[in-house]
Amino acid sequence: MRNDEKNNYRKALVEVEAVINSLNEDEYKKIPQNLINQINENKDNNYIYEYNKELSLDAWIFMPETKALLYNILKRYLFTDKQKCILADRERLQALQIEKEKSQKYNMEDIFRANRKSSEK
Repeated sequence: MRNDEKNNYRKALVEVEAVINSLNEDEYKKIPQNLINQINENKDNNYIYEYNKELSLDAWIFMPETKALLYNILKRYLFTDKQKCILADRERLQALQIEKEKSQKYNMEDIFRANRKSSEK
């Protein structure tokens, strides 16, 4: 991991900690204490995440690394089984869409056709 990536990750942990600390007690208890300890131990103690407690979490602005970490925490510890199924379906559809776009972009017939036309000229 590059130094700037590591620094962003450590800053993201500060943002993740702010979100975790804003959870209600029942949700907070679902997150393993060892994970909370790791976040606390590895976060950037010099980074201050400023947010408005009056706003809903949806309105908070996060780094991309924070979003990825929160996504995994939600998926692993906070989502219900039904939410996990919905999420799995959505991820599967997104993966299929990406593969479809790749297939269209890198269609072998089109590539060979373009090569043949350029070699015929």
